[in-house]
Amino acid sequence: MKKLTLEQISDSFILSCKRFPICIFFLLWLAVSLVYFGSGDYSDAKFFNIFYSASTALLTCALRLWEEEVEDLKRCRVIQGAIHVCWLAVAVYISFYCDINQTVLNSVFALSFTIAIAFFIVPFFKDNDDISLWKFTFHTFLISILSFAVAQILMGGVLLLLESFRQLFGLVLWNDAAYDVAVVCNGFIAPFLFLQLIPKHDKMHNDSVKGLPKFMYGIIHYLFIPLTVVYLITLYAYAVKILLLWELPEGWVSWLVTVLMTLMTIIIIAVYPSQFVEGHDVDKKIVKWLPMFVLPLLLLMSIGILRRISDYGITVNRLYISLFNLWCYGVCIWLIVSKARRIVWIPISFTVLLLLSSVGPQNFSSLAFSYLKSDVIKSLKMTKVAKLPMDFATYKKWIKQKDASMGDIINNLYYLKSQFGNKVLTDIADSLTLERINSFGEDKRILDIEINNVGEENAIMIPCGYKHIIPAYRYNEHKVKVDGDKISFIVEYVANGQKLKLPIDISIKKLKSIENSKYIVPVKCSNAVLYFSVFFIL
Repeated sequence: MKKLTLEQISDSFILSCKRFPICIFFLLWLAVSLVYFGSGDYSDAKFFNIFYSASTALLTCALRLWEEEVEDLKRCRVIQGAIHVCWLAVAVYISFYCDINQTVLNSVFALSFTIAIAFFIVPFFKDNDDISLWKFTFHTFLISILSFAVAQILMGGVLLLLESFRQLFGLVLWNDAAYDVAVVCNGFIAPFLFLQLIPKHDKMHNDSVKGLPKFMYGIIHYLFIPLTVVYLITLYAYAVKILLLWELPEGWVSWLVTVLMTLMTIIIIAVYPSQFVEGHDVDKKIVKWLPMFVLPLLLLMSIGILRRISDYGITVNRLYISLFNLWCYGVCIWLIVSKARRIVWIPISFTVLLLLSSVGPQNFSSLAFSYLKSDVIKSLKMTKVAKLPMDFATYKKWIKQKDASMGDIINNLYYLKSQFGNKVLTDIADSLTLERINSFGEDKRILDIEINNVGEENAIMIPCGYKHIIPAYRYNEHKVKVDGDKISFIVEYVANGQKLKLPIDISIKKLKSIENSKYIVPVKCSNAVLYFSVFFIL
């Protein structure tokens, strides 16, 4: 074994800096941003600096690997510049001109996932098979674990040293030292080590066929394959049951089929090199027959999804799982027809569908939002709401109706506001009313009463005559009693390790006097002061 010298380490450091200079710059930007902004409140500038620096570091790394594969460097760099300009525009638009809701988060995830997949695929776009891609992916998996492990050891050593300074000398070098050390080790040192271990062009395109190490090969054969067989037996037994009883499959069966599909994909990718060498008959039979056994079970998933949509309506998650189901059909058919000779189309097809369903005006979040919002407005009009947009008085009057559809309307409205925010629902209700809409409860008199959890920036002072404030508590809403002007319930909380109960009596008139307040308002009762943030009095 050759001895690793300081000169070799220095040369490796210099070469990685020359190979990935822009990527290292953005990693530094990321580390500085994480340290500077810390764990403070959310802001557009904080999101932009962290999101843009992290995503662009990965993007520049992928573009560098692509650059090493092309001959026309001038054209390549023009394309790279255009990609960087477009990505900067996207990051600025998302950070400063979009409200962070489910639609935006889905788009951010889809775009980031696409960059990550491109990192693996772009160096091998000229190859006729996926052996080099498979070896590079496996190598990347190993070096990412190694880089992370080294960073954790370094972080642990530095944190122990800082704690030793505090214990032995009473010396605290700076506040938030643990956070800053964790950021530097995990946000800069770990990815920097990873960059140094990425193989160069000639080593990346080594076509020698070599499969998994024996240990990992054993995991696939003696853990993953038996588990997959158990899932197959379970789902086929369930298919026989529903055929005999002639009933529709439960919607929950989709999760089982999803896990089965994931296991199948992992197994086929893991044993992929076995197809190109002599022997390994078991692996070749698995690759041939496993997609054929999984394909019919996808029908269970399809029926289960249709049943969930029919029973509970459309949501973003159900649209995604429906698309995933169609993708599963395509993957199984492709593996059967192509005899799994190319596996690169599995991540490519998944990424393309994820982009089409998450980015742009046709994204699933927007489609689900438009459908549900239109359905809520239509249902509100059918139940004869007094006016739109509703104020709180209109909402209180409307909710008293005894209509079987009320629960579905309120739950859909609550889903819309929790997923997409209040700003896009102003034509249905004003902001105060939307803040007080909760999921549909059985007890309409009081849907929710809570003491606000107070942060450092909005501290509640202890009122004169009282000893402490309960920051959080629980109560049984079904045991709330209303007697004339009095609402009674029991607060259960923990103090000094003891479970205590505090009886509460509140005047309805006092609550009514503050129910339209936009701020947290204290209400005194016989033995406590309550700070209400959300409540209903109906």
